Amino acid sequence: MLFSREAFSHFDQGLVEDVKRLTSSSYKIDGDDISTPVQILNMMGHKLEKVDDDRQAQNMAETILGITTTGQGVGGYRKAAPGVRVEMTGNEKALTITALTEAVRYLTLKGLLDEKVLNDYITRMVVATIPEGEVTASERLYQQHATHVSTLLYTAWRKARRELVDKDGLLGVIHADENLKHVDWLLGNLENDAYWRYANRYLTEVRDEVMAYNAVRQRELAEQATAEEADDSAVSVQATHWPTIQVSMGELRKNGNIEAWSALTTALETTVIDRKAEALAASLKNILIKATPLKDIFAEGVPDTGLKQQIIRAIVAVEKFRTYETGQGGLDKIDPTVWEYKDDTQDPENQAILMALVSSIDSYLYNPASTLEDLHRLFAYQTNDSLWRSEVRESAKRFGHIINDQLISTINRTKVAINDRQRIILDQKAMQRPLMYYGVPEFNVVSGDMNVQRKFMLYFPSSATDLQCGFFSLGIPNHTPENVPDATRNAAIKQVTDNLANPEIFAMADRVSGVSSRIKALMERAERRKSMSPDAIEAEIQGTIRDRIEQALEAVPQNVRIQMDIEIAQKVAGLPRPPSLLPLPKDETDEAKIQSIVSQNISIQAEIDRINAENKIKAEQIRREIESTKEARETTEKKEIPNRVTKLVRDIEASDNAETNRLFQTFKTNHELTEVGEVLRDAILAAYAQKIEGLKAEAEAIEAEFDETKAAAGFPPNTPDDREISVWLKYQEKHDPPIPLSSLEIVKRTADDTRNLQAYANDLGLRDVVMARLTFPMRKRIDEITGKKEEASRITTEYSDELRLLKIPYEQRKLAVYSQLIHDFYAGDDFKKLVEKDMKDKFQSGELEFDPNKDWRFVVPTYPAIMGVLNSYNIYAWVTSSQFSNMQAAKGADRNATPIFKTEDDQYVLTNFLPVSRSAKRIGLLNKNGGHFEKWIEADDYPRLARAIRHNQKYGFR
Repeated sequence: MLFSREAFSHFDQGLVEDVKRLTSSSYKIDGDDISTPVQILNMMGHKLEKVDDDRQAQNMAETILGITTTGQGVGGYRKAAPGVRVEMTGNEKALTITALTEAVRYLTLKGLLDEKVLNDYITRMVVATIPEGEVTASERLYQQHATHVSTLLYTAWRKARRELVDKDGLLGVIHADENLKHVDWLLGNLENDAYWRYANRYLTEVRDEVMAYNAVRQRELAEQATAEEADDSAVSVQATHWPTIQVSMGELRKNGNIEAWSALTTALETTVIDRKAEALAASLKNILIKATPLKDIFAEGVPDTGLKQQIIRAIVAVEKFRTYETGQGGLDKIDPTVWEYKDDTQDPENQAILMALVSSIDSYLYNPASTLEDLHRLFAYQTNDSLWRSEVRESAKRFGHIINDQLISTINRTKVAINDRQRIILDQKAMQRPLMYYGVPEFNVVSGDMNVQRKFMLYFPSSATDLQCGFFSLGIPNHTPENVPDATRNAAIKQVTDNLANPEIFAMADRVSGVSSRIKALMERAERRKSMSPDAIEAEIQGTIRDRIEQALEAVPQNVRIQMDIEIAQKVAGLPRPPSLLPLPKDETDEAKIQSIVSQNISIQAEIDRINAENKIKAEQIRREIESTKEARETTEKKEIPNRVTKLVRDIEASDNAETNRLFQTFKTNHELTEVGEVLRDAILAAYAQKIEGLKAEAEAIEAEFDETKAAAGFPPNTPDDREISVWLKYQEKHDPPIPLSSLEIVKRTADDTRNLQAYANDLGLRDVVMARLTFPMRKRIDEITGKKEEASRITTEYSDELRLLKIPYEQRKLAVYSQLIHDFYAGDDFKKLVEKDMKDKFQSGELEFDPNKDWRFVVPTYPAIMGVLNSYNIYAWVTSSQFSNMQAAKGADRNATPIFKTEDDQYVLTNFLPVSRSAKRIGLLNKNGGHFEKWIEADDYPRLARAIRHNQKYGFR
């Protein structure tokens, strides 16, 4: 035997097979295919960091080295075979080196990789590459692979030992080894600097990273817990009554004892015993709720004696424990919330202060990217919750100063040791879920630019009933008993309706529901008809009926065509499906297996050809049969249209009349009018006209403000025609050296040159074109001569997008202006009830299914978008490629809808993106099976991971 049993002794083939199930034959990075062995290595490298058992971690590390060095367990590593590439891509090399480095670091850290074991790995590779005769090209490639891996193994090992890395060191190791010192090709390769380039690039030229392995940290925590329990036992105190609790409880109730606050908080920050941390956190929380007059400590202008900071530190420690806890203290199935601090026996100011601190701390822990502005806004939304007492809500407005930069600094500075233990537990539960590694886009809302970052992602089914999965996936809490139907959906609706007092949310809800637009339409209709006779009104209705009948008749051929196409497609889809060819694994190296698959595929292909030929004939028969009914279908459809349209128009008229009368009566009540009949109508319409004039003036002032902003940003008053831009571009190209200009600059210069465009056109040979009065033939002529049609179109589109983005906040303000109409025509909570009903109707019919929105920067408000604002979420809605096709084919859908982003293996499509801000939390949802959206979580997003695990512990996986 040329090598000892120490290397490879813990290679785990079962682990290889488990991880292999997570791989995809179509997986790519930057367009490069990533082989199955490399995908396995990438996943194992991640799991090596996360697993909490020493033996499992050792098995994983040695399995990584077995695959990396000799291709053990995966059928060989880049061996030559027909149709199989040997050379690795750049991305494959990077992933392989990362996994190898992780394995070497772990084994070295544990004292399991010394110089002899290192030589064993190198020897194993060398044995596999010693040719029996003349060296073939593929064998030479494998020798090169062995040399590269040898340098990487050695360099990673020396780095892990914090020793200097040099070529001579490895050569010395090889020369001193009886098995290796005579391998001339290895020694020759190691003298060549080219074989050290990967070791240098990935290991010696990069900053050292502090790698945390759960298996290592778990052992340290276990040792600390044993020592801590021994210390507690030494004072003969029962496990549920730690001395720190007993000593501090009475002192804390005296309010001014800073040392007591510090002692109890320090005990929570430093303990690594689960049940002790839970008891300490519960004690501190109860003391905060019951015993502390916070208003005397946190009032604005009151100097801090140190107690204020100690109380904040205590709350931070408690909430850091509660954020990650998933096993005890009632946090195994229910998320922690600020409402657990609510006690209506509290002084309103005390309660407001405590809930402001807890709310802001929890918001920051859930999203550490939150700004101070975000925290204030989120707390303001939360205080609108109807669960708050009005006096507490008013008190909260006076204590906004306590949400400040110092609070954020305290959150970041406070360390809670038990969090390490909690994160390890979260990792173990997360590893039970499907793991994926994908490029995930981050968007610049202003520019539309996209930055793709590769992340490990976890898929969590929401396992909710009654169409509540989307709300669970968005993190909407459900604190009601399990048998209450629609609880989570209702919580989401309540969050929106409770915040209708906020002008921004009110305006967004109005835009979604269309209430103010409906009021304007009905009032304009009433104003128009007030001077019309009944006969004139009837004539108008008859005219509407005739117009709609005519439109419906014109659409009959197209509608029948669509109906027939759907029927044809459905029947053709029901024809026998041909079998599939057997896949040829791209990493298969056994020539006999490859030939067997090829032979079987020849027979399968013949069967496929036969079935396809028969299906082609049957499909043509189906098409002819259905299309033969075209004339009869059209005749039937046309006969039904007059009655159907007449009923529809009459129903709309009746509905409009009833709604107008209701609006009149509500306006009368709201404004305490006494008129009746036509006098009332005229009074209301006069008041409305006056109101609308005032609102128009406000809107015009906003528009004027936008015009000033537009001019200051360099946008011209008038946008040139795209053919004018074509002429300007061609003229500049002909006479001046090209300079890179933005679309805005090109449009601006074209606008500035308007008076010269005719001269430019003449210079280009377009003397028959009148630039001031472009006709269709003239436009065509410009396209032919300049060749700039597509470029000019792109420029005008980009320019228009920039202008639209600039205008969005002003348009939103204008919409908010007209939303004021609702207060005149809706009584009390009527608008709230309307929004509630509208949300229930839309959610029941699948509003949370996120239709494609390629133009996400200009998204029209939806209720999910409002939920994103209220929670500071940037919502990413993903679907499988097949589900996206189904969405395109659905009735009424945009068949030309395009994805915002696709994963490179075409497995998943980002169909909808609802942005809020750059600092908002990224929330990924995935519709994997066509039923509903589930949680798609970044593997290092521990706060969201904790929520997902609690939810699944409550409902299970379905």
